[in-house]
Amino acid sequence: MGKVVHRTVEGIEARVEELEAKLKELKEGGSVVKNKRLRVMRQLVQLRKAMEDPALRKDPEELQEKAQKDTERRIEKKIQASKTAATPTLLRCLGCKRKGHVLKDCRKNKTDEICYKCGATTHSSRDCLEEKEEYPFAICFNCKKTGHLASSCTTKAKQGIYIRGGACFRCGSAWHLAKNCTEVPRGSGPVQG
Repeated sequence: MGKVVHRTVEGIEARVEELEAKLKELKEGGSVVKNKRLRVMRQLVQLRKAMEDPALRKDPEELQEKAQKDTERRIEKKIQASKTAATPTLLRCLGCKRKGHVLKDCRKNKTDEICYKCGATTHSSRDCLEEKEEYPFAICFNCKKTGHLASSCTTKAKQGIYIRGGACFRCGSAWHLAKNCTEVPRGSGPVQG
């Protein structure tokens, strides 16, 4: 049995009329025609049952909106599934140095967010009104001591500020970001070699 693909009453009625005309043509004939006639009769029964469906009586615009929302929901689920499937291998926590999560989700580093400059819990150091460059309330990700950030840590071993091992793509140093590089002028391109 075929699937009913007509979504409106008018569409079903038009298809019923087509099938009734075809059935009149197939009234006379042998066994081959008889099989076709039975198939057409089954389709007619299916369509007549489908016309009784209360969902067909709904407004076509409402049905179209619902279909669009369903499609958007499915797309959103696919996007979320692809993000959660790919993300854990790309993330690395700056607190415990393990893969699969970031610092804000780390179980070992559950602390309230505070301003590293003044110690207030109402804002972050980016929004702090104090103009000092020291961070007395900061906790270093590398040595776990207070008073400095990982970028200025003196106990960093060979890794520098890049936790995965990387380096500035301009000069090759592991102790600063490329945006802060002063050794090679901007626009000169990446390090050759």
